[in-house]
Order: sequence, then structure tokens, then C-alpha cells
Amino acid sequence: MYLGRTNLVYANRYMEGLVLEHAIGATAGHATVTPGSCRDSDNTTNIALATRTTVDALTTHDAGTGLPLLNSIDEIGLDNLVSGSITCSQTLTTITATGNVIPHYKPKDITGTISATGTALTGSGTRFMRDLYPGDLVGSSTTFGFAYVKSVESDTAATLLIAFPGGNPAGIAAQVIHHATVWPGTTTSNKQVVQSINSAGTSIVVDISTTVAGGSPLTIGVFPDDNNPDDDSQYQWVYVFAIDDGTTPGLLISTQHQEPLALPSGYDKFRRVGALMWPDPEDAPGSLSNAQYVDGSAQSRYCAMTGASVISPVVGPQETWYPGSEELQTRGQYPRTASRVTFVARLTNLSTAADLNLIINSRFGGAVNSVGSLMAEAQRKEAAQVAHNESTTTIDVTLDEGGGFKTTLSLSSGTGVCSLRRVGYYDVL
Repeated sequence: MYLGRTNLVYANRYMEGLVLEHAIGATAGHATVTPGSCRDSDNTTNIALATRTTVDALTTHDAGTGLPLLNSIDEIGLDNLVSGSITCSQTLTTITATGNVIPHYKPKDITGTISATGTALTGSGTRFMRDLYPGDLVGSSTTFGFAYVKSVESDTAATLLIAFPGGNPAGIAAQVIHHATVWPGTTTSNKQVVQSINSAGTSIVVDISTTVAGGSPLTIGVFPDDNNPDDDSQYQWVYVFAIDDGTTPGLLISTQHQEPLALPSGYDKFRRVGALMWPDPEDAPGSLSNAQYVDGSAQSRYCAMTGASVISPVVGPQETWYPGSEELQTRGQYPRTASRVTFVARLTNLSTAADLNLIINSRFGGAVNSVGSLMAEAQRKEAAQVAHNESTTTIDVTLDEGGGFKTTLSLSSGTGVCSLRRVGYYDVL
């Protein structure tokens, strides 16, 4: 039941209502949040949303308050200009800013210290599986700058896309910038992923080579046109926010999963209510056409997903698979805020002689864990005379703190077909 009052002191992490609904229709990026109330992320203020509210792909703001009545999927997080005094130019893949952009990305401290040799990143006392994610920037605003994380192998090993701009660090404290994007100028196709930032925050290497004249505006927090399905760049997080006393609530969509980059002035209370996936089937394997959060506990809700969701490279019934192992990197199939993910596995036996066995293991936090097995009996008649023997099971996999999850599928004998389909996840709010 929606209480709709902010003068009550709700329990820690309380949330009632505020259910996120997402369906792709005529307006891309359309999201609706139901009425409800919650404690803010710091557990200091109650926030109440009185009416069913929609955020969609328009850019109109209220002239009196500056609040985002309708947010733009192209200006995610309402970050707009980093500063009225910071402008930029771009030559090839390097953006030159007239001021330091690093503080505007709100870097977060990570555990332990880091060292690097070229693109090989190592940690001491680090928890990379929790603190880093493909698509993040890691580094320091002292000397070395920040570089893009290409992959995370363990809590102490990761691979960078390019080397640190200031040379190889050795045993330094580090920070992480989550999903850094930038838009130099005003040409829509220039919305880009950041690959590195120097320690002064004035030289930004990006993935698109172009020319932008000096004195052009600089925007951060945009959703890029070239999102990468291997990281979390196809996800946006939906927040409800309010002013200090919890009144005058609004909604926004952000590239950030911990806190928005730029709330309107005076509005610093917020709570994340869910995630959206950018619906581009070409750029994001497993894109969904619909996501419906289920009103559950205050801290975790289940998101049921529909749409194309077969995990590559096991692509479905047209692919024949022989004995052996296949490791699937399933990050990107759910937001990094998820705690568990639900898959449906289907195994089809094409053999008339032997049963087909599938062993499903997950690896997270450096450990290997068996999460399920599946057997499809052999066809005891000629293949042309009977339907293929199939077996289906549901797999519920617990993720590590950083959303790390790899699955190894092992066929022990026979010939068959396997598909692994994501059907939902538990999102920590």
C-alpha cells in the first residue's frame, strides 16, 4: 500500500511502490514509475511520489524550477554542461578541455593499490571483481590519469584497453569512474565513450575520430551511439529524487549505478528504483522489448525480461554442439546492480546412441561453482522417425558483489544443441 507521506520515519532502506515498468513502443527510452515512497540512499529522508510518472525521450524542462519533467535518453542523467567555464575542441580521437573534468565524473575510491605494465593491471589487496567492471575507468588524478577497463580476470588482475596516459603506476591508491561518456560540441553522432583521461582532466581520448572547433560545449553523462554489449553501457539506471526535506520529487535516467552525476540544484536526495536496457538488437545481444519489476522487498526486486535473450555463442536450435566445453561471458546480460540472474537452459539430443549430459558451472569471486546439470536421453529409434529428446531446466545463479559471472557449459558425450536464455534478474535497490 502506498503511504504517500513523508512525515513518517520509514525503516532503513524502506521502499513501497515505486515499481519500474519499461516497454519499447513509439518512444524509445520510455519508462514509468508507479506511485510510492522510500527512504533515500543515505537513509536520512523520506521521498514520496504521489502519481504514476513517466520519463521519456523529450528534453522539456520546467522553466520555473529547472526540474526534468521529461528527460532525454540523449542527455542521460541531466548532466548537461560540465561547467559554463569549460569548453573543448577535438582533433582526431583527443578532446582538449579548458578545465578539469575529472571531479564532475565523481570518481570513487577502490580497495587496495594498483600497478600496471602497459595494459596489464595488477592489484594488491584489491577486489577488482567487486570494484571494477568492463567499461569503467580506473586510475588516479595524480600523475597517471585514468584508463578504460577492457576486462576483469580476478580480484587482482584486469586488462586495460589502452595504457595509462601518465605512465605505469606502481603501488598507488586508485579510484574508479563508472561508465564515462562525453559529448564534445553539439553534433549528435559525437556522443562518445571515454578511453582515457590525463591526470589534469584536460586531455580525453575517445573512440571516435573527428574534428570539433575550439570553444565548443562539453557534456558528460550522455548515452553514446556506440554502446558495447560486453560492458554495462547499454544500461541506464532510473532514480527518484527530491529536495532536502523529501518534497517535490522527480525522476531521471542516469548512466551511473551509484549516484547521479548532476541532480538539479538543491535536489540532493535520491534512491535508485531500477535499470533499463537500451533496446538496440544490433549493438546489444540479448536486448529486451519489455522489463517489469516485481514489487518485492525494499532492497531487492525481481525484473522479468522478455525479448531476444539467447546468450551468445550458444545461439539456439540451429547450432549443433559436440562434446567439449564453452565458456560464456554473461556480463552485459543484466545490470551490474543485480545480485542473482535466472537463466533457462535447453538441451536437445541429436544422437540415437548415447545420453547427452550438460554440466553448468559459474565462476565468480575467483571460485568455480556447479549451479546445475541437465540430461537429454538418447533417441532410441532412428533419428528421422522421432522428435528430438529435449530437457529444460531453470538456473538461478548468485553473482559476486560486482556482478561477475561466467558460465562453462560442458557436453560429456553425444551430439546435441544447447541454448541458454536469460529470463530475469534480482536487482539490488
